[in-house]
Amino acid sequence: MKYIILLMMMVCFGLKAQENTVDVIPWNYDVLSYKADIDLTKYESKYIDASATITFNVLDMEEFTSFQLGLASLNINGLILNDVDILDKANFLNTTYIISEIEDILKSENNELIVNYNGDMTIELGGKTWGGVHFKDSLLYAMGVGFGCSYVSTTRHWLPAFDHPQDKATFDLYFKVKKPNLAVSIGDLVSNVEDGENSIYNWKTDIPTATYLVTFGVGPLTKTIISEENIEKSVYHLENDSENVNKIFYRLPEMVDFYSRLFGDYPFEKLAYIISEKGAMEHQTLINYARASLNTNAKNNDTIGSVIAHELAHQWFGDLVTCRSFSDAWLNESFATFCEPLWIGEIGGDKAYWAEVRAKSNSYLKQIVNSEKVFPLYDFPRASPSSNYPATIYQKGAVVLSLLRFQLGGEVFFSGLKKYLNKYRFGTANTEELKAILEAESKENLDYFFNQWIYGSGWPVVHYNLILEGDDLFIEYNQIQDQIWQTFTKVPFEVNFKFNDGTDGNTMLYLNQKMEKLNIGKNIDLNTITFNSNDFYSMINFVNITGVKSARENGYVVFPNPATQDFIIDTEHKRQNTSVKIYNSIGSLVYDDSMEKGALKLSTNEFSNGLYMVIFETDSSKYIEKLIIKK
Repeated sequence: MKYIILLMMMVCFGLKAQENTVDVIPWNYDVLSYKADIDLTKYESKYIDASATITFNVLDMEEFTSFQLGLASLNINGLILNDVDILDKANFLNTTYIISEIEDILKSENNELIVNYNGDMTIELGGKTWGGVHFKDSLLYAMGVGFGCSYVSTTRHWLPAFDHPQDKATFDLYFKVKKPNLAVSIGDLVSNVEDGENSIYNWKTDIPTATYLVTFGVGPLTKTIISEENIEKSVYHLENDSENVNKIFYRLPEMVDFYSRLFGDYPFEKLAYIISEKGAMEHQTLINYARASLNTNAKNNDTIGSVIAHELAHQWFGDLVTCRSFSDAWLNESFATFCEPLWIGEIGGDKAYWAEVRAKSNSYLKQIVNSEKVFPLYDFPRASPSSNYPATIYQKGAVVLSLLRFQLGGEVFFSGLKKYLNKYRFGTANTEELKAILEAESKENLDYFFNQWIYGSGWPVVHYNLILEGDDLFIEYNQIQDQIWQTFTKVPFEVNFKFNDGTDGNTMLYLNQKMEKLNIGKNIDLNTITFNSNDFYSMINFVNITGVKSARENGYVVFPNPATQDFIIDTEHKRQNTSVKIYNSIGSLVYDDSMEKGALKLSTNEFSNGLYMVIFETDSSKYIEKLIIKK
């Protein structure tokens, strides 16, 4: 009995390992194409009746063990491999079929697996409501990724597929719908054939495409053509969205021209957006855009279109070159988000560009960190409060890329990106492959940058003191960020100031060590010093300790220190008008109170382990004491 239970556990463990499709999966086949006949004539109930043919090669016949097929919440009625019924050879777990013991049926090339299936299409499993198939406002549509599901890619909710970005394929999709509904999908519309009261739309792309970038939309749609120059740019929408579509999307041709100059020509057959309840999502050549965003932008006369530009940028970063695994999702989202300030800078100039970069950093440091906590851009955690697409890889990622652009110089940076996009064109890539191309282009070892900003966590938190020695003004700094983060090096920051004669000045300095003393310049009014306040921004949290005295040497006590349980904050002076503020190692205020009623007794249960700064402030002075909490 124990042996049987153990065997069952081993089988389930093996299947579960295959079900989790975040990382690259060891596989021994190459899917070439998907062809599907899909009946959506009962689309209001999300019912599908379909047959899909998956054509694939086997990479090594001697090493082949199984084929993985994703299909969620739908019924398989038939499974035919090379004309042989193999339904009994498919083991099912959650949303994945593991098909094994088929070695005798396989060929090395052009295997055809036919899947007949039907049922009611669903949204992603895992408690979120983003990925999968939705019906709202008379429109049926699919979203290609999920925010909470273990498998991330959710095309399996309507099409059987090896549902992972590492293996791209071509798609030939036939949709049967009731007239006068329209069916739209990725690629080109090859034909539209009338079949009695129905229409059959054939959408096809011969460009290799990741499954999560495949979608469709069915409903009483209207098509608005924005431009037909070079490639058609259009928007599919319900009739009552027409006015807002024309108002908000008119800059689309300009956006395409701008990104084409930076990254190379637009790479696909068409560029279309579809207005749906949920969005935005960068499906290849058919981008979902949220109706709420459309209406809000129109109401506010916001025609800049930063979200439209974000999703357009994905056609290069994510679609043309796709992250090989979802551990590298920052390659998609950080770059697309970085393209927002690029586009805004194209319209408004450098000041607008840096203002947008600063806004994204403020969003990350002041809001996102509090909700998601701190983690790397690469291979980030997905458990709550994070998700498959945490805001960190969008907002922090954009700021990090603006810093990389500055470090390398714009010419080298964009030249390197073009080479990256060309080398992995219509394929997949990972972080190290991007890094290698940027290193070759810049002739610089970028280990320091990627280790700090991509693979590492956090950002520099700097206590600084301004020191005047004769005519020379110095900044003396100490990096005090969380001890589990690294000491940051080669991080630029701009010092802005006025000279003593009232004229303006600035200089660029670098954090290179944990502690350092740097010369700012001569004849500078130290009361005018600011950091990164003009047309530059780097993610450094500056905390001024100029004029701050030692708390311990001036009658202020934090005891015991390090603190393991309770600790006491006290003073031998009068307590009136003495405030106590505690800052954590990322520079955030975590405690604020007054000593007016006496000593403060605090529990370490309210704090996480790490380094803190306790600031005592009276009407005339500030005092500082470091506190270590080590539970």
